[in-house]
Amino acid sequence: LEEVYAKKIHDEIIILTVGNLNKQKNHLFLFEIFSKIVKASNLNLKLIIVGEGGLREKLEQFIKDKELENKVILTGQIDQDKLREYYLKAHIFVLTSFWEGCPNVVLEAMAYGLPVVSTKVSGAEDIIIDGESGFLSAISDRKAMEENILALALDQALRVKMGRQARERIQADYTLEKNMSKFISIISS
Repeated sequence: LEEVYAKKIHDEIIILTVGNLNKQKNHLFLFEIFSKIVKASNLNLKLIIVGEGGLREKLEQFIKDKELENKVILTGQIDQDKLREYYLKAHIFVLTSFWEGCPNVVLEAMAYGLPVVSTKVSGAEDIIIDGESGFLSAISDRKAMEENILALALDQALRVKMGRQARERIQADYTLEKNMSKFISIISS
């Protein structure tokens, strides 16, 4: 995995999110935060959104209105190989959902060694250790979300440290064997 971290040391910082383009995922909230960070900083940031949905036109209009065409990519639906490429290229994973069940994308991002900035939604609060493997903030707490993204964007050492802790957490606590034994103990009760 060291080669993955070594590849991530460069000037452009890629922020990734994966999810349907719908109200639940709260992408417009992320766009507003991203736009503010881009305008207020000299950071070379790129936001990649993987997913498709009914809010695509609205999000495309926001990108155009804020002149973010060179900074934001809406990929649409992609296959697993392409998604893997995006996880490997990314530096930070963000989840801004209003609600979730178990956000598998958070597990995936952490397995790829990405620090995660997430709203405090069901599942994410159980997976992410705030301040260690990522950051959690209240739903729609714009200031906290912005500060957390900016902290990771500005500090490569913090990104690498949290990314490693995220990966270690997944390897230690979310293995197939552990999940199967939990499941067996539940059905055996």
